[in-house]
Amino acid sequence: MGNKLHWAATAPYNFVSTATHVLPSQLNQGKNWNGLSQEERQRMFREYIQSQETFSGTIQLYLQTLTPLFIGAGEDGEFFSPTGMPVIPGSSIRGMVRNLFKIITAGTMRRDEDFVDKRLYFRCLMAPNSMPQLKELHDYYKQRMPSKFIKKGGHNHVEYSTLPGFLFRKKGENGYRIAPCKLGLIDMSEYEEKYHKQVEEVSCIFWDDKEKLAYILTGLGPKKTFIRYMYQPNWKVTYTVSPDVIEGYRADKNQTGVELIPKIGKNAKNAEAAKMGKKAEEFSNNPDIDYLVPCFYAQEGNHIISFGHGPCYRIPYNHSIGDRVEPALENERIIDFADAVFGRKEFWAGRVSFEDAILNGKPEFADKNYIKPQLGANPTSYQLYLKQIQWPPKNWDVGTQKIRGYKMYWHQDRGMYGWKTEPYDSIDNVSRRIRPLLPGNTFQSKIHFRNLTRVELGALLKVFAISTGKEDIVYKLGTGKSLGMGSIKIKADLYLDSQKRYTALFTQDGWQNEEIATDPGPFLQTFSDYVGQNIGEAKESYELSMKELKIMMDWNKTKLANWNKRVETMHEGVSEDGTLQGGVDKRFIDKDILPTPEEVCK
Repeated sequence: MGNKLHWAATAPYNFVSTATHVLPSQLNQGKNWNGLSQEERQRMFREYIQSQETFSGTIQLYLQTLTPLFIGAGEDGEFFSPTGMPVIPGSSIRGMVRNLFKIITAGTMRRDEDFVDKRLYFRCLMAPNSMPQLKELHDYYKQRMPSKFIKKGGHNHVEYSTLPGFLFRKKGENGYRIAPCKLGLIDMSEYEEKYHKQVEEVSCIFWDDKEKLAYILTGLGPKKTFIRYMYQPNWKVTYTVSPDVIEGYRADKNQTGVELIPKIGKNAKNAEAAKMGKKAEEFSNNPDIDYLVPCFYAQEGNHIISFGHGPCYRIPYNHSIGDRVEPALENERIIDFADAVFGRKEFWAGRVSFEDAILNGKPEFADKNYIKPQLGANPTSYQLYLKQIQWPPKNWDVGTQKIRGYKMYWHQDRGMYGWKTEPYDSIDNVSRRIRPLLPGNTFQSKIHFRNLTRVELGALLKVFAISTGKEDIVYKLGTGKSLGMGSIKIKADLYLDSQKRYTALFTQDGWQNEEIATDPGPFLQTFSDYVGQNIGEAKESYELSMKELKIMMDWNKTKLANWNKRVETMHEGVSEDGTLQGGVDKRFIDKDILPTPEEVCK
């Protein structure tokens, strides 16, 4: 695995490996369901149900919070309480159960259904000899964004292959276009003397309305001597920027500096966007243009492939996340167990439904406090999200490594207020107050199922029978999972509908609603037998997947020595108290690789 010192990354999450092939459901039947009409699919689905021995009933769930739990509804920081009492939405339970069901049944992993497929962005300008972990990425960036040194005014100046232009939008249109323009250079001292102002420390745009110049400022640096500016856009020759390129730019959450395209929603820098809009008509002398901003761009033929603020901006990898998924898992022709039981919207409805979990007794709340920042997923950290064989790690465009699997959060026992912090105004939209439930609150819920076969019911029950007897299996719900919140103990009891329910609809007292408590063991064994007979060449990978799942869900792991240190968040420019800072955890800089779940627990 290379130098063990570089397998020291830590994270509050890890990954459960996917099986290499999908376990087909009984419903699959070797048919190409995609090739059938909707009418044919519905008919064959009904025939399948009618030809099987099926079972209907409920799974009674008993839930107990082991750590603080928060499920919000809105911005007030209060727990979801549509009836005045805290409720765990059935949709939250359904999502958790379906995700585990996918792993347990070696399900498909389809784009834009099980994961968001997109191309990630990167930039790597420097790779000193002391940082071999960046050399490959640096060389690749130079290949994609060629540059050369030229001499101007007695100074060495880097010239990049990207082109200068103005990104603009016309009134009444949703799309954007780029007009090429001329590019000029001015010495920094000359700029400061001309405008009686120092060069800004942060990236920004400075407009000279009188001379119609737009200066591209990319911050201060020890080797910066020139400032670039753009002028004289050619409105007669413009290029359309495709929606895919625009959305890819918007989706790059690691982008810093000037936001060339205003984002949608609460994270939009509306003030900056408004300024760009005001400059549009004035700078272009065209009342039809309502948005205008200088940029650099790259093109292939007449197609814009990328753009950014400076000449060496962040660019997308050629491979998307979906390109790193095992091809066999994306098979649209296979009907997996999730398709069969939970439904496939274009084929048929599901045969399971989930009730909201209702609180038993009076709620016990924590005090309302600010929650620590949660920075969310960052798959640009390829050393964490891709399977790596050795260090230095391979990026999204190099090698054949696949994604590591299903992302899950470790359990952490950090006490009642391990999630609490102080407000920090330096981070927009991060500091918020919440009132979670304390450990010890209990809920009840039900899963209703109709016409499931023995194998299908066994697979559903397996979600609540993961332990082999050694593990203390605990589940995760709600927000704050990276902070140790949301650990829930769940007990499940099986009740099958009595046949009397279908022979006598009413009793003297009302609806016939007789259910019989049933041992889930035979159904679990039937599913286990089915897996053994049908898993085929995915057997080894499936066994690894189940092993890692048990490790990730085992509450006993929280009792291991220095556990919270083993699963702590590495801070990428954000300190533990939530303040922004220039320092970055050395393990990020070194591209240290995340160990497997089993390795974390050694």
